[in-house]
This record gives sequence, C-alpha cells and structure tokens, in this order.
Amino acid sequence: NLGYWGFNQYIIQKGLAAKSLAEAKKGMIFAAFLKILIPFIVCIPGVCAFYIMNGDGEALESLRQTLAGSIDRSDDAYPFLIRNFTPTFVKGLSFAALAAAVISSLASMFNSTSTIFTMDVYKKFINKNCPDEKLVGVGRITSICALLLALLAVYPIMGGADQAFQVIQEYSGFVYPGIVVIFGLGLLWKRASGAAAVAAAIGTFAFSILFKFALPEVPFLLR
Repeated sequence: NLGYWGFNQYIIQKGLAAKSLAEAKKGMIFAAFLKILIPFIVCIPGVCAFYIMNGDGEALESLRQTLAGSIDRSDDAYPFLIRNFTPTFVKGLSFAALAAAVISSLASMFNSTSTIFTMDVYKKFINKNCPDEKLVGVGRITSICALLLALLAVYPIMGGADQAFQVIQEYSGFVYPGIVVIFGLGLLWKRASGAAAVAAAIGTFAFSILFKFALPEVPFLLR
C-alpha cells in the first residue's frame, strides 16, 4: 500500500495533474474512501458465489439448474454473478466502468513509462540537448514499445492464472519493496545516496526472483 499509493508514479501523476494542491488532496481522500468499499464490493460477492456453487439444499440445487454458465476458476465468479443476477442496464454499466478503469490505468502507465524513459534515460544519458518536439516523439515510440512488450508478455504470465489480480500483486511485489525503501530513505535520511538507490532497486528484483524459485512454497506476501 505504501508503494502503490505513496510512491507509484502513475498514481502520483493523477495528483500532479490536479489544478491545485487542495484539489489533489480531495481526489486522494475520495480515492481512499472508495478503496474502503472494495471488501464489500469484491469479497462479499465472492462468498455468495462460493455458497451458490457449493452449498447444500434443494433451493440451491434448483437455483443452480436455472443459472447460465459456471465458475471454473476464481476470476469467473464476478462475471457469473453479473450475468445471472443483475438487470441489463447494470451489466452495461459494469462493462462501461471496467472499460473506463482499464483505459485510465493504461493511459497513466504509458504516460509514466514514456516520461521515465524520455526524461531520466534518453535526455540524461543519450541526447542531453534534445529539443522538446523530439522528446515528445521519443515518448510516443516508448509507449508503443511498452504496449507491444505487454502484449507479448501477458499470455505467458497470466494465461493459466486462476486469479489475475493475485498474479499482478505477486509481480508488483518484485519491485515495490525496493521502491518503498528508496523513496522512504530518500525522504527521511540525508545520507541516502544515488548508488544505494540503484543497488536497492536491482537487489530487490534479483532477490525476488531468487526467492520465487528457491522458496516457491513461501507465500509471495511474505517473500
């Protein structure tokens, strides 16, 4: 949570895009309020789906016979409930909300990726005197390359996953511990250096891969 909400560039950029500091604070507080609702929106329907599919009794048995589709893995539960227990306009609203959330997240991620590469890599190490117009072009090319890499990687990583969200959390955990340490110590400890930050970033990723294969039985949250 510290890494995602406090030190994640594509989340922070949403705050930086606000018209004032007060508006940015309001936006973050409202987002935090919405996150409080997530257990009710996500977990309770999951419990209901589990009970419907696995519960005993004639009422549940007769109900199962009238329902369309089935739940073969965890990610099927929410679509199954929406398909069988919501009116048509709610189905459309759910799809529109999901599409809007995905598009917004992708836009922010591409913006962050292109910004980091363009300003922190290309302009700093490759072309220090690059004009702004060319930097915009480099940023666009970076976004396209990031999209192509994501398309190539999405199926090998998530194709056979039971829960896509859990896979996302596990691989986010490859970098977030280092990010929290780098930014936390950078803000709070004057002796923190750039070399230490690079070492922490590389070490976090390397040790995460090592622990995943050397200790596969350890839950990723503990790793």
